[in-house]
Amino acid sequence: MISSRLIHQECCDNKIIDTRESVCCGDKVKPRFVISSTDGKQKEQSCCGSDVIFDGESKICCDGSPVKLTEEQNFNRDHFLCCSKGILADVRKEECCGEKVLSFDSNFSCCGGQIFNTSSHKCEDNFGQKVILRYDQDLCDDDIYTVTQKSCCYGVLNDTIPERNPLDIRQRNSHFSCCETKVIDPEEEVCCWEHETGFKTHSIPKGFKCCGDSFYDTSCQACSNGSVIERGLNQAACGSSIINTSDEGCCANHLRYNRTLQQCCLGSQSNVIAINQKCCNGAGYTEDELCCVNTKPCRKRRQDDNDCCFNEITNELQTFNNLTEKCQEGRVFVVPLNREVCGNEEYNPETHLCCKGEGRTNYKLYKIGNRTSGYNQCCRSMPFNNHSQTCCFGRVFEIPAKKALCCPINYKAYNYHDTSSPCTRKCVSSYYDVNKETCCDGVVHLKRRRFTCCGPFYFRSKSKHNNGKKGKRPRSIDCCGMKEIFSRKTSECLNGKVLPTPKLRNLTDTQGICHRPLYRSIDGVVKHVCTSQHALVGKLRVKRPRPTANPGIAIVEMTLIRPSTLPIRHGHRVGQRNVKLRGKLKFRVLITMNPEIDCYHDLKRNMKKVSVFFNAPIRRRIVNINAKDSFRIVKFKTLQRLLKYGGNKAFCDQRYSSIRKTLSEQDQFIQS
Repeated sequence: MISSRLIHQECCDNKIIDTRESVCCGDKVKPRFVISSTDGKQKEQSCCGSDVIFDGESKICCDGSPVKLTEEQNFNRDHFLCCSKGILADVRKEECCGEKVLSFDSNFSCCGGQIFNTSSHKCEDNFGQKVILRYDQDLCDDDIYTVTQKSCCYGVLNDTIPERNPLDIRQRNSHFSCCETKVIDPEEEVCCWEHETGFKTHSIPKGFKCCGDSFYDTSCQACSNGSVIERGLNQAACGSSIINTSDEGCCANHLRYNRTLQQCCLGSQSNVIAINQKCCNGAGYTEDELCCVNTKPCRKRRQDDNDCCFNEITNELQTFNNLTEKCQEGRVFVVPLNREVCGNEEYNPETHLCCKGEGRTNYKLYKIGNRTSGYNQCCRSMPFNNHSQTCCFGRVFEIPAKKALCCPINYKAYNYHDTSSPCTRKCVSSYYDVNKETCCDGVVHLKRRRFTCCGPFYFRSKSKHNNGKKGKRPRSIDCCGMKEIFSRKTSECLNGKVLPTPKLRNLTDTQGICHRPLYRSIDGVVKHVCTSQHALVGKLRVKRPRPTANPGIAIVEMTLIRPSTLPIRHGHRVGQRNVKLRGKLKFRVLITMNPEIDCYHDLKRNMKKVSVFFNAPIRRRIVNINAKDSFRIVKFKTLQRLLKYGGNKAFCDQRYSSIRKTLSEQDQFIQS
């Protein structure tokens, strides 16, 4: 009895209480159980700071302060997170930023517990601490600077040349480059880097070459071991000497040789060899030797030897004739024609199968009857029939190889898209392999390196420039609001929506054919692919626009040569099962003139393979397109890229199901 009381006792404001009957909240003793005034049932109380909560079904304790939940919040209480005292965030659409709640759909984001506007500011990491900066600012170690006024080279701040174009912050200043911590103008100077020259990094005037700590003029000087040497006509530097280029050569930048009697043999250790020898990784060899594995010459055992056999244990080479002999684990065996070697035993590969297990000499020979029986592959040291079996992780499973999926989570094999497999996940109405595939908003894609999801699309994310370092050019494709991909050359992302650039915002589809960037842009192509009545592929010839009686309207005549239907609507890949149409198709397009475009100069005359999308009817192989009709021409390679990113039939069915019900009938009409 005494032991039981001690276990359930605790101290509360210098008083001993029984925790089975009381609770201690802020040094105040409260009864553990009370009678609810609503339903008359006994409820257990719990502490929240100095207060008590007895109705745990409608309240939640948030940082020592009880918060009463609404009926909807109480139903989804698992989705709420405590940000600060009495403040909750719905993790499905909000996040905690310090002690405040931030909505995902707003133009604001969180940076180190502080909220900032993403349209005018950005968040940068400063040695583990988050810092909010304007878009025209950046960090140089601990210093904050304006990129249109100053520049940073390897942690050193410079005031001479700005890093970004003062007139357009999106463009890098063409007069700015780094030479270690020094700022140079690449149009006037060149940087000689230490990792390239072996000497201290320094800058030289443009038009000259680096040489040691200085530079030289290639027209009248040469560089030898970091020293500038004056040279005459037909002279050049080779190591520490000057050679006559008319009859001498330089091997590996330091070995001089006579061109008529010698030659240069490059390799791991380059050398000068006789003119009548062959080169083998820096060494010369004659007809009595072979160049083995492109490493070193080996003397032939017989004149008819044409291959080498390397023993990894003894590190020795020997030659053999691969027509009458075989090399097995560094040993040469004489075997008849159409025979192979398995360990120390020869066999007929048509009736037997040799499997190699773990270890250098663990070979096993199996009789399989013939190759057509299916037993033509090994699973480590065991044969298996790939028509009815598969090999995963060195084990044989009774599943056909074409239908099998190897799961590295539990090292077992399953039927492809088997729901019992831990490597299979559901993607809306279909299933996918988590090791080889990914799900993007209901569309399954094969996993690819450096690709990421953007709504239903799976595209290659852009690369970024490094300050003062060489890097890949940023890609023009970007993601807007994690929902849609777009081209930064013709569109911009505002508040999670893709909008054309101000120059293109008021253009109609027909006016867009006069704007060259739209010819390669992916913007708007998805909608045309999925909703246009007619989708054709072919080569396009365009005649020069001619004016009409109305000075504000011009007519453009186009001819689509060897047209064919776009097969994406039937679930095929581009180039598969596309129905070719006979003859040519002519378009007469009315274009309203616009000050932003110049069709008379900017319209491409001859376009290679293109895709054409339109809704106008076809009459006697002529299509009349009015000024406000739906009409789009896009480069065929751009369409292929879009389909690779995910614009396929499944995507069209998902996004435009109501519009696409009649498209198959319209495609059949075109083919007829």
